[in-house]
Amino acid sequence: MIIIAFLLTGLAVVDMIVLIRIHRVYRSTGASFSKAQDEFRHGVMSNRTVQNTASGVASAAARSAVEQQFGGQGGQGGGNRF
Repeated sequence: MIIIAFLLTGLAVVDMIVLIRIHRVYRSTGASFSKAQDEFRHGVMSNRTVQNTASGVASAAARSAVEQQFGGQGGQGGGNRF
């Protein structure tokens, strides 16, 4: 158990070092969160392919949730699952 604890602690330290290095690189480029938000809003969300894909994924998730809730019977009302 103690070996696992040391390994997990070592991994946490390595993760922090990597995170600090990434943060330094990010800050050295002059980037900011607001710039990233603007780029995402104007670059990604204005892309028609991304919009269509997001719409398709959302409708598939909603359809799946409805089918899971009602057993995919399409409103037939048969086969009470309780």
